[in-house]
Amino acid sequence: MKTIGRRNSYAASALALAAVMLLAPLATLGQTRIEMPKNKYSVSDDVRLGQQAAQQVYTDAGGMVRLNIEDLNTPPATSNLLGRGQD
Repeated sequence: MKTIGRRNSYAASALALAAVMLLAPLATLGQTRIEMPKNKYSVSDDVRLGQQAAQQVYTDAGGMVRLNIEDLNTPPATSNLLGRGQD
């Protein structure tokens, strides 16, 4: 009796696999097509609006100075480290 159960199990698995393989390509038909909207602004308008937005962010931040990435990655001078603690 164990072999009959296994045969039914294999047959059911094979049937399920065949059904999935046949129906899977149909899923692509139901996908929503995404299209990029047309740009209402010219390049110069985009640049101008971007600069205005950047200025507004800068003013809203209280005029904070932007950090320069190179300043963050520059190692400290060794002369400053050697003289510490010897005052």
